[in-house]
Amino acid sequence: MTGSIVWLASYPKSGSVWMRLLIANLITASKYDFNRLDLIWRTPHSRHNFERISLIDSSLLLQDEIDELRPSVTEAMAQEETGNVYFWLHDAYQILANGQPLSGKAPTRIAFYMLRDPRDVAVSFAYHSGVSVDEAITVLNNPKQFLCLQKKRYQPQVHQMIGDWSHHVASWTEQQDVPVILIRYEDLYREPIPILQNVAEWLGIKGSQTALEQAIRHAEFSELQRQEKQYGFSNRPVQSTQPYFRSGKAGAWKEVLTLQQQRLIEQKHHDMMVRYGYLD
Repeated sequence: MTGSIVWLASYPKSGSVWMRLLIANLITASKYDFNRLDLIWRTPHSRHNFERISLIDSSLLLQDEIDELRPSVTEAMAQEETGNVYFWLHDAYQILANGQPLSGKAPTRIAFYMLRDPRDVAVSFAYHSGVSVDEAITVLNNPKQFLCLQKKRYQPQVHQMIGDWSHHVASWTEQQDVPVILIRYEDLYREPIPILQNVAEWLGIKGSQTALEQAIRHAEFSELQRQEKQYGFSNRPVQSTQPYFRSGKAGAWKEVLTLQQQRLIEQKHHDMMVRYGYLD
């Protein structure tokens, strides 16, 4: 029996690891090991999963050929489980040339979309990727942006088209194929309990006030920083010079971005930032 997919979609550096850990804490009613998130949260853009399901060496395929196979890979992965099947991804929502959604047509329970102020995304992306803030803004503003497109070294993930920040947000929030619950990072940061309670209800998890508070406490940034310092974090890029759980603060861009850098982001994404309360 095919499981029902729960999607967690986000532009990179918008809080998806934090949300995955919060949900894992709820599901297991414990402090979940953040280095074992892949046991709960799966991803169809994992090269290992793609090749395990398709039985094809992905290095032999063109980009379009990989994209054409990804819906069937997702559907096959969903068939491996019953109940909720938890998937996360950074891809923009796409309809392929053959008319299929990239995410496939397996039954979907809900899609959560993590949204974060693009000015904070730029700062976090710069630290995470070991690039300058100006380079991070170039990524944020690039309508043809991909992840994991490099051919010169092995990539643990197949390529993912993310586009620019506004396009990514619109692709998920304006599509009509799957139901979407939008979660602003800033709201989760300031008032996590009501948001996590709503998430639990959508997932069919009976989370008491105590369980919610425990899940949040176990995912506090001070606790994550302590664990990363003690155990390391497997998702931290080798080129990064900063801890993965560096700050998590909402509005940190005010202390980092120059006025010119702010304007580059605000002018490019003005309409979407106004729509979601990041600009007046």
